[in-house]
Amino acid sequence: MLGDATLQLDGRVRIEQTRMMYRTPAVPLLNVLAAGIAAAAMSGAYPAIVLVGWLAAFVLVAAWRVHLWYGFHRIDAAVDSEYWRHRFVAGAIAMGCLWGLTASVVFVTPDPGYHVFAVFVVGGMTLAAVVSHATYMPAVYGFTLPIIMPMAIVLFAKGDARSVEMALLLLVFSAVLAVAGRSMHRWIESTTRLQIEREQLIARLQSATETLEREISTSHEREETLQAITAALEDQSRSVHLLNGMVQRLQEATTDQELTEIVGGYAPQIVPGRPGVLFLMNNSQNLLTVLASWGDPVGTEMDFPPDNCWALRRSQPHLMPAGGREVRCQHVQPTFSGGYACYPLLGRGGIVGLLYIEADNAAAGQDEGLNAFASNLGLALANYRLREALRVMSLRDPLTGLFNRRYLEETLVLEFGRASRANDGIGVIVGDLDHFKRLNDTHGHDGGDAALRAVAQVLVGNVRKGDIACRHGGEEFVLVLPGATLEQTHERAEELRRTLAQLEVPFHGKLISPITMSIGVAVYPRHGSSPDAVLRQADKAMYQAKQNGRDRVVVAGTFESVSG
Repeated sequence: MLGDATLQLDGRVRIEQTRMMYRTPAVPLLNVLAAGIAAAAMSGAYPAIVLVGWLAAFVLVAAWRVHLWYGFHRIDAAVDSEYWRHRFVAGAIAMGCLWGLTASVVFVTPDPGYHVFAVFVVGGMTLAAVVSHATYMPAVYGFTLPIIMPMAIVLFAKGDARSVEMALLLLVFSAVLAVAGRSMHRWIESTTRLQIEREQLIARLQSATETLEREISTSHEREETLQAITAALEDQSRSVHLLNGMVQRLQEATTDQELTEIVGGYAPQIVPGRPGVLFLMNNSQNLLTVLASWGDPVGTEMDFPPDNCWALRRSQPHLMPAGGREVRCQHVQPTFSGGYACYPLLGRGGIVGLLYIEADNAAAGQDEGLNAFASNLGLALANYRLREALRVMSLRDPLTGLFNRRYLEETLVLEFGRASRANDGIGVIVGDLDHFKRLNDTHGHDGGDAALRAVAQVLVGNVRKGDIACRHGGEEFVLVLPGATLEQTHERAEELRRTLAQLEVPFHGKLISPITMSIGVAVYPRHGSSPDAVLRQADKAMYQAKQNGRDRVVVAGTFESVSG
């Protein structure tokens, strides 16, 4: 019977996963849109007939996948779900193969710009595949492998150092995304399984209630028993309902503050009368800090290392009844005489936090409600950490840690709209390191990377709260200063130039110096009414600074410069 129940549960999980795979037809349509943009960008490298044929193939595959979506929603998902899963994987493989054809750009044109663009497209579509297809890992691999492998093989085959580096970075990026996608898949599968188990539990509880109502009808004692059982079932149903509500909101939380508000609001209802604290493990795995608390707990420290808790040492709940002889955790105050329970919160194979509950009776910490509460909190925190990691990967430059070009373009649109409404200004500084090729030739690419990281640290140290520091590409950097005037932006650019001129970067026992930068300055609205216009003016000014002798600042439109 237990084996049949397990098989039935696994079957329902597969059906729910299939429904999630066909939840929207937008993914293939967005692929067609992305392919159109990519074809327009590569129109200078391929004949028009080739690009038209490539786009036509995308349209055909997308039409087939949309047709599958319509067909799936006209039938019961429980009927032959494997058929629809296989069709979904076939569509993903077809799309992946079409994107993999972009690797041919390496043979079509020697222009490195097209090569970098193709690698960017491949990386972006791989990230999109992990996010959109994580429900079913064969679909992720079926989409990403035909994209990544042709480009990696072609770049390795090309043989030059830069191509090999790009290929290695592409493979490392793909491996990271594969691990992230696998973790997301496991979380989706476990969450789906937990949801189905909750539904089955509620159904069993309702069935038990109905059975008891039929059987207990004559005796007063039976009536009282029925009332007591019904009240217990209602309490359990209420707890399950509250737990579902909390989990749904935790899955959509995007900040620590939102996590704090959600847990602080639901915990007193899920575990009434029991003060508690939710601790979050930091990224270095060496300190737990308070994320949320309720009911005025008095027995524990609010920050402590993991080794101070026996639950974290043993990776299982640690229960201490009032006056009991169990070993006491070091984070519990010596003067605290009450009982408590510590639950380690597990997610993605590691500890993500700790749930601390104060209860005089150790048995109060052993009920199923607290176990479910801790289990759901662990999954939610792990999912939050995973989403945050994916968000950082998509917005940050992996070498310097600065924001990347994509983030800059998205943020400039918002900042310019805000400045236009407030009748305010925006300063833009574009800087390019001088003689960076010579630096690479002298110290190697590792030395160049060390110099770029050091420059990024200088930029981070010279920005105000609200300023934006980005790596625009290669050795070019951009600073965006909301609310800054032309004079203030020029002064900040000069300060940055002087600081960089004094920078010395230790590398293999030597010092890389001097490091100078040619800088162009432009401001909104004086030098343009759109982000592209202001960036172009700052870029022109930067190139003028190069022509004027480097290591200087040039203001857009004036071409007056100050040299170092």
